[in-house]
Amino acid sequence: MTFLYYCGTRIGEALSIEWTQVNLDARLIRLEVEQTKTSEACVLPLPSLLVNMLRDVTPKTGKVFDGANLRKEMEVVGLKARYRNG
Repeated sequence: MTFLYYCGTRIGEALSIEWTQVNLDARLIRLEVEQTKTSEACVLPLPSLLVNMLRDVTPKTGKVFDGANLRKEMEVVGLKARYRNG
């Protein structure tokens, strides 16, 4: 959820990111053409907070994010927002 907030990516884009696309030293993630809704490759800058969070993740193979956990966090945030506004 923090990643979506800071990077402004869509959930489908975030779920498709592989560790090979992440460069923590350069503080960047590259999204390929086939991963974006606009069909345009882009480079996402990573703030220090996200770099530190991603450095702690192991192992660094395959997908970066687990879809079940990311969707669950989004549902919780949505429920909290509805509770505050409702």
